[in-house]
Amino acid sequence: MTLRTGLAVVLAAVVTAATGSAGAQSKLVLAQPVMPEAVPVAVQRQVVVQIAEGLVESGLDVGVDPFPAGACVSGSCLIDMARAHGAAAVVLTAITGEGRNYRIEMKLVDGRDGRTVGRIQAGCDFCAYDELGRTALGAARQLVAQRPRPPSGRPPLRLVRRAEPSGPGAIPWIAVGGGVALVVAGVVLLTMDGDCSSSNADGTCRDRTNLKWPAAAALGGGALLFGAGSATILFAPARDPRDPRGRVAGASVSVSWSF
Repeated sequence: MTLRTGLAVVLAAVVTAATGSAGAQSKLVLAQPVMPEAVPVAVQRQVVVQIAEGLVESGLDVGVDPFPAGACVSGSCLIDMARAHGAAAVVLTAITGEGRNYRIEMKLVDGRDGRTVGRIQAGCDFCAYDELGRTALGAARQLVAQRPRPPSGRPPLRLVRRAEPSGPGAIPWIAVGGGVALVVAGVVLLTMDGDCSSSNADGTCRDRTNLKWPAAAALGGGALLFGAGSATILFAPARDPRDPRGRVAGASVSVSWSF
């Protein structure tokens, strides 16, 4: 059994025990960690298992990619890796060491755009291999804590208000205004009725204006328009409160989910 296959088998067992099901809400894919060649193969396996343990403790589903360590580091390659595993993000791990001093760097890469959204650096000096594993476990826990989280609970409600006319409309008001204007015009015509339009040489009035009929027409039409418009405004039927559109006092409120 090769190292890569062995890691996949071990990780599968760890993930199954930690998550209990494949229906986890989100998934991470763990790229093969880069480690010093001096670290024994058995220790490398244990370190990878401990990294996975630190990731799955938050209830995440974790997969392991079969690519050799360090073979996939570019943004486009990591996006393809995440898509192949159906994962939201990729975890990259690089462990460097000199003697018994080790440095660990972990990155969390967004699987949609290849952007680094989390980074952790840790290390241990004069540490044994088991301490290296525990350090990697702690770094994985911290990395998971940095991942972007969706808002908890139900999505917030967003109230959308929009004014909608629920009365009889503008036409009755136009009729009322027109009626008032005609009545005023009729009154003016009445005041002008009987005025002298032309005079004789001796100053007596020869012709007088006759505006009774135009004044009467204006007054009658104005009164009719004013009455009709007023009646429409005053006696327009009220909106049925059971109206599913829920319009109240000339406005409506609609509720929609805001994500």
